[in-house]
Amino acid sequence: MSEQENVSYYKMMLLLESNKDIIEEDTQASTKDEEENSSVQVSHEFMDELELDIKVGEKYFDDLNSWFDKFDAEISIPNDGFIKYEITNDGLILLLVNQEREYVIEQIKNYVKKNCKTEGSE
Repeated sequence: MSEQENVSYYKMMLLLESNKDIIEEDTQASTKDEEENSSVQVSHEFMDELELDIKVGEKYFDDLNSWFDKFDAEISIPNDGFIKYEITNDGLILLLVNQEREYVIEQIKNYVKKNCKTEGSE
């Protein structure tokens, strides 16, 4: 009973990343660096937040690693170059999916649903 009082679970925030080329005739840009910095605009659109059934904390790292080994094999590796993620130590996983592979968002949601048994899932 006391174990469940302060239990936190990882949450995965899904963001769709898009890179848009900005075509401008900027006569004031005097160096190539300035032109390169202004030529691409990256935006992130919130898609979903998913709760995982993996507890946050050092003693649960093995669970997290096992889960991500399978996730990498099924989702990340087949979409290499189109998915990036960052795992924070406070329980947030930021997952960026390139707009060119937007369909992968549904694959990720299905993967989480299939591989996590959270209280909120039916």
